[in-house]
Amino acid sequence: MLWGAVTLLFPAVVMSLLFITAGVPDIRRCCIHSCVAAALVPLAVLVAIGISIALDQCILYLHEAARSSIPQPPPLRHALLQLKPDSLMTLSFLDVQIVAIFLFVSYGLQILLYHLVDIVRYLKISRRRLVM
Repeated sequence: MLWGAVTLLFPAVVMSLLFITAGVPDIRRCCIHSCVAAALVPLAVLVAIGISIALDQCILYLHEAARSSIPQPPPLRHALLQLKPDSLMTLSFLDVQIVAIFLFVSYGLQILLYHLVDIVRYLKISRRRLVM
């Protein structure tokens, strides 16, 4: 997992440093996006670990509920007891990459939403000018 993180972070850091030193305005936008991509990887690790811990706690709660004296249908009790608690050791780099992709897509959608709001404002202003 560490080697995968290094191979993912190293090109992003090198690209962001190259974009910073270039100083071209269009490149600055790429620099910001690559810096965000590099910053999202450690955040994705923390989010994946948090999701794993939360799922472990939910499964443990379901195990306790299945073992308790609460009346439950036998198929449900059997299904709940078949759930195995997942540990942090099974957290793979693919899980971290999937979370990082979701975070980066949400970042991109936030930027797109910001631009769409600006476009709608410009269209409203131009429509008002046409009416006047």
